[in-house]
Amino acid sequence: MKNQMNTWLFYFSVLLFGLAFSVQAKNASKEKFQTGEKFTYKIHYGWFKVGEAIIETDKEIHQINGRPCYKLDAYGSASSFLNTIVKIRDHWGTYIDTATYMPHRFYQNILESSYTRNEIVDFDRQKNLAMSKRLNDKKEVIDTTLFKVPHHIHDMVSLINHVRNRDCSTMNKDDTVALHAFLNGKTYNIKVCFLRKERLKTKVGTFNTVVMAPKLSKTDLFDSHNAVEVWFSDDKKRIPLKIKLKLFIGSIAIDIKQIHKN
Repeated sequence: MKNQMNTWLFYFSVLLFGLAFSVQAKNASKEKFQTGEKFTYKIHYGWFKVGEAIIETDKEIHQINGRPCYKLDAYGSASSFLNTIVKIRDHWGTYIDTATYMPHRFYQNILESSYTRNEIVDFDRQKNLAMSKRLNDKKEVIDTTLFKVPHHIHDMVSLINHVRNRDCSTMNKDDTVALHAFLNGKTYNIKVCFLRKERLKTKVGTFNTVVMAPKLSKTDLFDSHNAVEVWFSDDKKRIPLKIKLKLFIGSIAIDIKQIHKN
């Protein structure tokens, strides 16, 4: 059960937070990326609410490694009922360059039952290195490791930089976008597939949407390579509206609950 929960949370971090705040390194549209953005999501298994997520961009511009950056944060927590079984308090964040739209620093503070991970990762864009600093509960550095990474590497919050801002008007069914992301000392090669366009009714309105699917390996938790589908609004903002994770028994849905005004 613990392994399945960690697997689900891994894909949750990849798909919800990475997709939500991804920005394109080339030809990025600032209309799709605004300071002060904040979205709230309900996570449920059938009718049963299992958690809530918040994703937001800070209103201020921050200086990291001598560069102006957007600060993006994502939070996930279990529902009050589920929290009595397994405590989940996750926080991911990144600083993304305002000019290149590539991340300079990633951080995560993970609490999932007895599992914790506190980490800061700094990216050296000139040398293609990622410096990981593990922290204890007092936020003191207890381990530092250097990793060689691809030049266009992303973290799990700036992940899928060609998705939210990509022009899908020229894409056909099953066209894919290749991506690289760094998490927990590993580089992941991920492909995202364009599936279709459709109308979607949500708590915040009805939208024309673009549906994308990350290609996943079949596991004991997911029953196919297209086990996850993501809906973006098909407009200038490309808002992440819904994620559906198909399991062997049932599915988990992550639905937008509120769009907060700047």
